[in-house]
Amino acid sequence: SILLEKWPEYDKDLIEEGKITLIIQINGKMRDKLEIPAGLTQKEAEGLTLSQKKVKNLILGKEIKKVIFVPGKLINIVI
Repeated sequence: SILLEKWPEYDKDLIEEGKITLIIQINGKMRDKLEIPAGLTQKEAEGLTLSQKKVKNLILGKEIKKVIFVPGKLINIVI
C-alpha cells in the first residue's frame, strides 16, 4: 500500500542550477545578458563580461571607476 511507503528524501544537489543568466549593466542601465555557470567569482564574471563585444564597444576609451557584482544576479560597470 502507498500508506506504508517512506516519504521521499530531500536532495540538495537536484535543486541547484548549473547555469544562470547574468545581467550586464553599464552605469545602471541594462545592456546585455550572459549565460554563465553558477558559482563564478567576481574576477571570473568580470573577465567574461569585459570580453563581450557589445560591452567592449560601450566602454571603449572610457575609464572603469567601479565594478559592482551581485553573485548570481548582475554585474554593473560604472564608467
